[in-house]
Amino acid sequence: MSPISAAIVEPGDAEKRLAARRELRVGIIGAGRLGSALAMLTLARGLPRERLLLSTGGGQESLAHLRETGLADRVATNEDIVERCDTVVIALRPQALPMLKPLPYVDGRILVSCMAGIPLRCIAAIAGAGVTRAMTSGPDTLLEGRGIAAVHPVGTPAVEFFAFLGLPVIALADESLMDAFTAAVCLPAALVLVGEAALTDLDELARDYPELEAVFRWAPGVLPPFPGGEAERDAYLLRMITPGGITERIVASMRSGLRMRDAFRKGIDRAREIAAACR
Repeated sequence: MSPISAAIVEPGDAEKRLAARRELRVGIIGAGRLGSALAMLTLARGLPRERLLLSTGGGQESLAHLRETGLADRVATNEDIVERCDTVVIALRPQALPMLKPLPYVDGRILVSCMAGIPLRCIAAIAGAGVTRAMTSGPDTLLEGRGIAAVHPVGTPAVEFFAFLGLPVIALADESLMDAFTAAVCLPAALVLVGEAALTDLDELARDYPELEAVFRWAPGVLPPFPGGEAERDAYLLRMITPGGITERIVASMRSGLRMRDAFRKGIDRAREIAAACR
């Protein structure tokens, strides 16, 4: 068993526990690449289709993506999701935080924020106590069965949800490590730029962040092949980058000449900038 497979909750155990909750309903706020990947993974893991809801901002690109992925019939409003679903996952960009304020949050729901860089204090100010902060690796790795996740705080029932999805889960006692985890799962994009030359940097980062050592070992193993050459590689990088996001900061830093370990820290800085902007 690899270090990262030693999750707090093994996927098989989580599946049994969640299956026992016969009326489990999952709602995903945000139908972008991450939200739709989580939705498809949830269905693939056996959740009945009628118990899944997800919302979209209504943009033509998002609607087209939902049609392509076969999820268009599962679209609901944010209000419906927070009222009707047992587990609610927020998969929005950080800039969309204000749209969460008017929602009628219901006590007893498992509420999970996957908004990169947004600290628990900001989500809790909107939705109340009991919120979990989480982050997963990118949509490609999720759909390929090679994804990972981290949650904070330790002991949250959200661990079982991500384990149910088949993801090894790292529970972090220190919330500041969520920013480091978020930067770490951006490293496959950085590795595309430098390849094996960055393995020494990964070793150093593993020593600096021992709680995340398994993530640094995971990153080189999820790089896709690029039989189409440079054009295919560039398309992959474009797909991985969200404007203004953490991956963009890391990749831009490396293109400016920084070593990967220093670019990684620039990614953490970007996550902290997002947190500082949250009022």
